[in-house]
Amino acid sequence: MSLAKRRRWRKVSRTLPVRCRFCTAMTRLAKKPLDYQQYRRPSGKARKLSRSRCKAHTAIVDKCQELMRANYDQWTIKLEKDALQRTVRVGPNDVLGFRLALLPSSQHSSNPQYCGRRVHPSWIDMDVVRNWRTICDRHHPECRNGAGSVINHVRSHSERPALLIDAELMCICEVTDNMQHYLALSYVWGGSRQLKLSTATLADLMQAESLLRPHYNSKIPKTIRDAIGLVRVLGERYLWVDALCIIQDDERHTRRQLQAMASIYAHATITIVAAQGGSANRGLHGIPNISSPRSFHQARFRIANGRTFVHCRDLWQPEPHWSKRGWTHQESLFSVRKLMFVGDSIEWHCRCAIFREDLKEGDVRIPISEQRIHGFRHETSQQRLLHPRLPDVDALTAVIDQYLSRDFTYPADILPAFAGLSFVLSNVFDGGFLFGIPEMFFDAALLWTAYMGGDKLRDDKNITSKLALPSWSWMGWAGLKHFMWFEAFDHAKWALSGYWSSVRTVPLVEWYSGTGRLASKARRIPNHWRRYADVASSDLPPGWTVHKNKSAMENTHHQPKHFYKHESDPKLEFWYPIPLVAHDPDACRVNTLQDSPSPFISCSTTRAHMTLGERFEPRVNFQSTIDVAVYDRNGTWAGYLNIPSLQDVSLEPETKTNDEGDPPATKTTCELAAISMGWAYNNDPYGLVEWNHPGRPREGEKYEWYNVMWIQWHGDAARRKGVGRIAKEVWEVQGLEEINLVLN
Repeated sequence: MSLAKRRRWRKVSRTLPVRCRFCTAMTRLAKKPLDYQQYRRPSGKARKLSRSRCKAHTAIVDKCQELMRANYDQWTIKLEKDALQRTVRVGPNDVLGFRLALLPSSQHSSNPQYCGRRVHPSWIDMDVVRNWRTICDRHHPECRNGAGSVINHVRSHSERPALLIDAELMCICEVTDNMQHYLALSYVWGGSRQLKLSTATLADLMQAESLLRPHYNSKIPKTIRDAIGLVRVLGERYLWVDALCIIQDDERHTRRQLQAMASIYAHATITIVAAQGGSANRGLHGIPNISSPRSFHQARFRIANGRTFVHCRDLWQPEPHWSKRGWTHQESLFSVRKLMFVGDSIEWHCRCAIFREDLKEGDVRIPISEQRIHGFRHETSQQRLLHPRLPDVDALTAVIDQYLSRDFTYPADILPAFAGLSFVLSNVFDGGFLFGIPEMFFDAALLWTAYMGGDKLRDDKNITSKLALPSWSWMGWAGLKHFMWFEAFDHAKWALSGYWSSVRTVPLVEWYSGTGRLASKARRIPNHWRRYADVASSDLPPGWTVHKNKSAMENTHHQPKHFYKHESDPKLEFWYPIPLVAHDPDACRVNTLQDSPSPFISCSTTRAHMTLGERFEPRVNFQSTIDVAVYDRNGTWAGYLNIPSLQDVSLEPETKTNDEGDPPATKTTCELAAISMGWAYNNDPYGLVEWNHPGRPREGEKYEWYNVMWIQWHGDAARRKGVGRIAKEVWEVQGLEEINLVLN
């Protein structure tokens, strides 16, 4: 081709539409089917894409540049479509990237591949919200009938709210049998001064339009006022809000309603979640004719082939005020359907789907938004507690870990905040709970540890207060993280991610709880999880069957020859049967929670005094673990202690060493009380904290120990400072002293 012809071709080519590989790949990915396959398209270096002849996708590349910031030239921009996703992810990796949805044109409005939706920057389209509810009502039987056996039980037997807000008459009203539908509000009080229901204002607030009176209306926070208006917009009449539906100065009424909190949110038709802002005055922005406008920005990108994509946020990220408050965890866990207000946007969360206003609903059974990510949310793992047939200690541990990560205005609030959940779970955990400790596993549950230590006791000033939180419970400590009940898993065949361990816990003492510090006034704690540990195959409790353990023949680590299953859930396997709650289908289980549980527990046991030694190397992935070696008065290695906090603990070594050259003991002596026993096979591949310590006894088939609690006396009651293991042969040669141990 001559030079003149090449020049003419360049001039003509500039007027032709650009066929861009990047834009074409985006469109093709967006049109991929909704399935379990992941699709990827590498697109090239970011700098090269920004200098491409196609200027249509420049804005998308610029958006990537904002996210990548440093080393922009080295990044490769990728296009991905994850399993069960309709959106296309653009970016160098899963962390630095954003999602785009294909916006339908007029001729593609009914095509499910065009899943994006334009969102009004100021106002919510309430027809979208009504459509979400219609879809859920028609196509989600789990949401209509209750999402799990616990929710079903709660709905069938637990009491409903005593009072509701009438959004039509604008007053407080008593609940009657014909009030089958109501909404509930989950929000953060914050520092807002607000109207609270009291015995003095109850009669007045039950008068029609009383909430409209200036004296009261001016004290109602914006969030509650907007929620009342939203109830009317959704065609409902009644709303439950804790501040206005619980008589705050009536202790008996308040206690009863707090225990029914799980039931209240489980019964709610929809829970309105105000997950934005740090106080009740933030409001629910964007409700037409009800609240102030919102400020929602939705970026749009028109690419070379004429298609338009809209930016979709990742799965909702609630602001820390709501997600960190202690009360909101229980409210979210038991709510079957939630209308989320977060980031000036709204989402619908139910047991079957997640719907968002920037994405069309698509398949009513497989949510189009963040399905894969939703499957790994912490709340999803905890949903196992809502579908229990048998006690699930692993799922309970996950829930407790969430409570420990949340904040409470008053430390003692963690008890009533957990009360609703523990009342519900007492229908699965035989014996119920005492300060968050399941009574059927009491011996093992007292051995809880935290891989990241606590800062201090929650209530450090008044040990005699009836509201004091006991040190022997996880509730009594602030700052605990990565909570673990390893000793409470020995009944499960494949617990804790599927590996087997021979570690066993054996009861040693009888525990009592009561209103006083003397055992004569106390109630015996069942602590009966090992009742059937040695039962013969011919004497199994009802519903249990015995099976041969085929892997025991191939395993050299002393696995039992048999395991057990229960007819209620044949998928679960146990090393021995455990006691189960005997359910009467026509009656509700008696509430095992006491109105004012005593923080004191007691037992008769033995004690010895020892000395702290060197600190063990932190466990893998848990660098804040506080594990300390223990030595007896003769300098012999005895065992180890796990300490939640180093407060008032000195690990400064003494100047002298013993004759064997062991690491020097510290200046800190500790009083240890035996609370149970335990053992493991010496060739167990799992091992324990002290497993490789040179002082640990290794003779014989088993390594045996006493589980001990480090105690510190305050008057005639002691507090827990840590728990650990002392080798049996060392403990039994100490000058043991029998004591009546009272713990707070």
